[in-house]
Amino acid sequence: QNVADFGEPRFNVDGTVDTIPWSRPQSDGPALRVLVLLRFLKSFPHQDNTVQISNIIFRDLSYIEKIWNEPCYDLWEELSGLHFYTQNVQYAALRGGAEFLGLERFSRAALTMKPMLAKYWMANAGYIGASHELNLGDREPTYKQSNLDTAAVLGVLHAGPEHSFYAVNDDEVLRTAQALEKLFLGIYKINEPAIGRFADDVYFGGNPWYMTTAAFAELYYRLARQADPVDKNKLMIKGDSFLKTIRRFVGSQGEMAEQFDRQAGVPASARDLTWSYAGFLSAVEARDEARTTTKPVKLKN
Repeated sequence: QNVADFGEPRFNVDGTVDTIPWSRPQSDGPALRVLVLLRFLKSFPHQDNTVQISNIIFRDLSYIEKIWNEPCYDLWEELSGLHFYTQNVQYAALRGGAEFLGLERFSRAALTMKPMLAKYWMANAGYIGASHELNLGDREPTYKQSNLDTAAVLGVLHAGPEHSFYAVNDDEVLRTAQALEKLFLGIYKINEPAIGRFADDVYFGGNPWYMTTAAFAELYYRLARQADPVDKNKLMIKGDSFLKTIRRFVGSQGEMAEQFDRQAGVPASARDLTWSYAGFLSAVEARDEARTTTKPVKLKN
């Protein structure tokens, strides 16, 4: 892969760039790759190709170090600007990668990101804002004006517990999650807890997503790992409520699309979306970890 392609969101099966008009660049990919590789090496430390993996991590971190403060498209592939999700996974990748490689330069790069990440907290609104310096293009000036977006919670979850700027139990994260739950409770007709993307969402009618609903289950399971027995039970029940929603609204064969209709609950939009299944598996893994944890787990953040 050429460095010029690191922000490319689309490739053909032969590895060449898919040149179809799309939202590019998207700069979260290299950071997510680093985080996946670090997790892989932690789970399977004795690899014959560790040197090659280390080289990939170094290459990706070098790219992140140079471009982290440049505008890109968000994880929803909609708007160009600076985004908490992208910058938080980049920050986590720099921290984790620096620790793995033993290179202080990437730790220093992560430190330079901290003031920017702190700016996403919107104290007056009481939640983590999703973006800065958005280019709205031909959209209405009020589009995404609230800056409340599930991407903020996803950014904390996908960065991982050890190196995210915010930990899952930080007040900023909890208040953001509460604001999102309140938002979606007021706009969806299905009588179940469900989570979408943001208030202005009109894509396929602006429905709940399987992946974002699973993310809130994962959030509460992660919180349960750090709680005392009484609070842990409450948090587990809360997480289970989101998984029950998914179970109720999957397809007849258990398949998960991208979304489920906000009124009827039937699957909608892209069929068999990989992201939906990945989000569900992450939530189930977090649930299993919470159930088997007998003492509260302290975060290293």
